[in-house]
Amino acid sequence: MLPMVIVGLTANAVAALVQHKVSNKLLVGIGAAALTVSFTLAAVQRYGDSYWAFSFPALCLCVIGVDFQFIVANVSSSPFQFRCVLLVVLDTDHE
Repeated sequence: MLPMVIVGLTANAVAALVQHKVSNKLLVGIGAAALTVSFTLAAVQRYGDSYWAFSFPALCLCVIGVDFQFIVANVSSSPFQFRCVLLVVLDTDHE
């Protein structure tokens, strides 16, 4: 599951860098869309289909969706003065 780790680290970095620049609704929307596409790809996969066509993108999109949802849900609900500490704790505990 090395691709999921790499995509997860990248998604966390992107979410942390853009969270204060864009609306949290946009990040939640991107996360929800990534989860929807991920679950759809996993649902339509048939026995014998290529791993690279269905499973790999589904796993990568699932990580992106969960990371975006997790960052927005936990950081936006915390008091402003504790957000830096919270991001450090969440980032080290999450991976």
